Amino acid sequence: MPHGPTDPNRLPSSFAAVAVTAALLLPPLLALGGCATQPRSDAPPATTPAYDPHVAWTTDPRTLVMFDGATGARVTWDDVRARIADADIILLGETHDHTLTHRLQAVVVDETLVTYPGSAVAMEMLERDHQQAVDAYLAGSIDLATFIERVGGRRWEYEYVPGGTWENHYQPMIDSAKRTNSRVIAANAPRTYVRLARTDGFDALLRLPPEQQAYFDVPLVVNDGDYRRRFDNTMAGLPGVAPEINRANDGVFRSQQTWDATMATSVVRAWNAGATKVLLAVGAFHVNWKGGIYEQIRQHAPGANIVVITVVPRWSEVLEEDIAGAGDVVVYAGPSAKRPGDTE
Repeated sequence: MPHGPTDPNRLPSSFAAVAVTAALLLPPLLALGGCATQPRSDAPPATTPAYDPHVAWTTDPRTLVMFDGATGARVTWDDVRARIADADIILLGETHDHTLTHRLQAVVVDETLVTYPGSAVAMEMLERDHQQAVDAYLAGSIDLATFIERVGGRRWEYEYVPGGTWENHYQPMIDSAKRTNSRVIAANAPRTYVRLARTDGFDALLRLPPEQQAYFDVPLVVNDGDYRRRFDNTMAGLPGVAPEINRANDGVFRSQQTWDATMATSVVRAWNAGATKVLLAVGAFHVNWKGGIYEQIRQHAPGANIVVITVVPRWSEVLEEDIAGAGDVVVYAGPSAKRPGDTE
């Protein structure tokens, strides 16, 4: 997926299935394990508008095909609203360069912030050392161009969101928070610390002074279960859940778990501080099948009601077996499309 300059600290773009940020990119994995109930298709179902370069900008995401991830039953937007009403934390799993995913996120965030005052939106795309710029933008003391420059929005879109822009993919959620006087949380760890986790391990992070440790968290427990196996499986480019852990990936997986732990802790802190609800916009691999961030949140906040809404970049009229259970709500949004004039 990346089209930016080569970075030795990022994985090759051929591993375009796992979603993470910053120095090591692992784009979203949305099809793991098992045989599909029916052959998957990039052709839209009859009930959904044809996906062309204009559709992502005209389709109401509330009309997309959605399923209960556990039962496979079709659900409506009112059902999604009911799930959100019961939730403390909503995890919005995205494919970074998929426009309809971001339209769906924007609607969920806007409706939630309006309906439940005191809620907050957290974002993988914003690192903790961006919080001052975020707060300044929300307060109106810096303009949009300055904000995007300070948070590295152009680098994000260049490396991870070809064919889209910060303004149309991520800014709508931030502006919803600004309109509703809601909080935006720069949830992620700066890439410097993620890189250190990979090269030198968690102990090196924990030897840093407290003022630096404020920018990241390390996992309470490193996952060696299905989440790790799916990660290794993706690195190897294989389907399904691998039977064994590949220790050659330990360093890269430490980076993944540093992201997971930092974002999870950012979310839990906001919830513990009194946020009515916390929404996290994040790459789908971090939250699918209740792995990664979901697990880390559970360790810190076992009583929180967590809802995962994940978007699949293909079409289907049934919940396919290879994505069943990935989220509490699974949304089919069709393959990615670009606006006329967008370039890679």
